Amino acid sequence: WGSWLKAHFPKRSVVIAKGTRQDKVDCLLIPADFLILNKEMLRTHINEILVIAKRFRYKTVIFDESHHLRNRATVASRGAVALGQVVKRAYLLTATPIWKEVDDLYMQLRILHPDLFSSYYDFVDTWCVASSDRFGTKVVGIKKEMIKPLDDLMSVIRIGRTYQQAGRDRADNARHPVAALRVVKVLRPRFFWQLPFNPDAPAQILAYIEQQGYDAPVD
Repeated sequence: WGSWLKAHFPKRSVVIAKGTRQDKVDCLLIPADFLILNKEMLRTHINEILVIAKRFRYKTVIFDESHHLRNRATVASRGAVALGQVVKRAYLLTATPIWKEVDDLYMQLRILHPDLFSSYYDFVDTWCVASSDRFGTKVVGIKKEMIKPLDDLMSVIRIGRTYQQAGRDRADNARHPVAALRVVKVLRPRFFWQLPFNPDAPAQILAYIEQQGYDAPVD
């Protein structure tokens, strides 16, 4: 990402947070057009990141390989939710939004739309086939009647292109990280406010999303 941004935006400043814990804090304090962090910093530096995002008024956050944020129990995933709420736009990039079961989508959707997707158990009750025992809830699939509603929901927040459509092969993407943005599925957000989640009416969510439209991806 750093090399690509510097090559394509030579007049813009790019800061890559790396080094010791204090080195990373020092990097966060540098005003920049583009700030590149690793996922681990969502766990170790989330308080500093939130302060800096507000101070420098960052407008957009991109979570690359967002399927790594699917676990709702991790500090990094909760940090991503918090960061997504202090910027105007958030984008999730992943070729595998569902890693194993459909509830892998929950935390990624929560990062994008925290007001709509505020309860994991409501999400499971609405969309998933699940079993419960003394060890917890285990999702084993999606409800047959919810396949079409989920596809409809994803269709309005997902951008996708094949490798062929992007004119690249997989080796190209290893050399040009941003090319992956053109290839993988992208969960494209608009934050929603004052719309309570109704687990019995997923169509309400879809209608609201379609009504809102989206900002241009670059500002």
